[in-house]
Amino acid sequence: MPTDYIMRMIEEFFRALRGVIGKRQEKNYDLAREGLDNLSRMITGLNVEQIKTIGAENIMHFFNLSKPEDIEKIFCTAKILKEQGLIEEDEGNIEESKKSFGYSLNFFELIKDKKSEDQQEVLEEITQINNKIRG
Repeated sequence: MPTDYIMRMIEEFFRALRGVIGKRQEKNYDLAREGLDNLSRMITGLNVEQIKTIGAENIMHFFNLSKPEDIEKIFCTAKILKEQGLIEEDEGNIEESKKSFGYSLNFFELIKDKKSEDQQEVLEEITQINNKIRG
């Protein structure tokens, strides 16, 4: 897959994610969740709840960790699940937020040893999420 396609996909993803973060900060949680579902479908073809149901171990049937574009998709999925956790945390749903953070952590863990431009960010995300889960 051409590198410029992957870069465009990532740029589009982060532009949309910034919109979701803005909705969360405005406390417009329904629109933020809708945005996350749209992002998730764009990246994986599945909504957030479907990804949670499948889980990190089983989602590997959809991805190939030797392909850079699939590593990026897993990275994006982990970011989506982290944002879902932040929304739930903002709403006071601490147990649900910890579950979402746990799913996010599982996805980041899948790619932490993979060589990618995001490797340092992945390690930082793992630390941040572990701190959130420990509370």
